[in-house]
Amino acid sequence: MTDQSQRSWPLLRESPAQAVCGAWCLVGSPEYPLGMSRLERITVDPGVCHGKPTVRGMRITVETILELLASGMSFDELLADYPYLEREDLLAALEYGAAASGGRHVVITGP
Repeated sequence: MTDQSQRSWPLLRESPAQAVCGAWCLVGSPEYPLGMSRLERITVDPGVCHGKPTVRGMRITVETILELLASGMSFDELLADYPYLEREDLLAALEYGAAASGGRHVVITGP
């Protein structure tokens, strides 16, 4: 049996049976069709940033990205300051923030 506390789990998995988003909204449904969401870029790992949602397992949290954008930074400014980030990462952070602000919860399940 794999110790799940040592694994980095994407918030959305390839199989709709492996993740649920929101109030029992199955990933792969019309609301979150597979291939249409960028949330697969958002990961949670207890060993990275105290288990907060991060982008692609890097040490920058979704919260930090959202705070920087809310402070008035443009995508171009943020990407210049954090060259390891991609535009799709910023869009994934915004998608995660939108889902969270709407009362949605992304549930991480094992493989």
